[in-house]
Amino acid sequence: MIELQKKKHNVIVYLVDENELDSKILEQKFQLSSDYEIYTFNSGEKLLSYLISNPAQKRTISIVILDYNLNSINIDAKNGIEILKSIKDIDPEIEVIMLSSKEDVDIVTSSIHFGAVTFIRKNENSFQRIQNNIKWIISRKILNQKKKASRAMIVVFISLILLLIILIVIIAVFYPDVFRST
Repeated sequence: MIELQKKKHNVIVYLVDENELDSKILEQKFQLSSDYEIYTFNSGEKLLSYLISNPAQKRTISIVILDYNLNSINIDAKNGIEILKSIKDIDPEIEVIMLSSKEDVDIVTSSIHFGAVTFIRKNENSFQRIQNNIKWIISRKILNQKKKASRAMIVVFISLILLLIILIVIIAVFYPDVFRST
């Protein structure tokens, strides 16, 4: 696990790939093009241990870039779909982008079914697609936070209006002379 950069919008990106070359390439591209806090893991199990011992902060956007092929070197390791399920069990708010050199319809379907935002095939355009998806995730999360804040403000506003009406009614009942004209 390596911390690369400081936060932007309280975003943490976890890179999970057992292929050291792929992991280093993504890590360097993120280092050059983003201000996100980046952590890398060479196995899904290490990521899961980290997530359990370091729960995400409330206002932090956590995104996992998860390779499907996590068990090609260690056959006892879980594959990306199994890790995806475990991530969602630990924290359903963590967003996952599945990544693989394979383009198998069953893997894509399972990834989306179990909660991945998208599935990206590893190729020369994959980093740009990852960046675009991260920007979309951040925009969606920020919009949802603003919606929640707006709803809370509406509740407060309506409560204040109701309180004012109740206060006027109480005054009218107990001090009717206040509202009579002279």
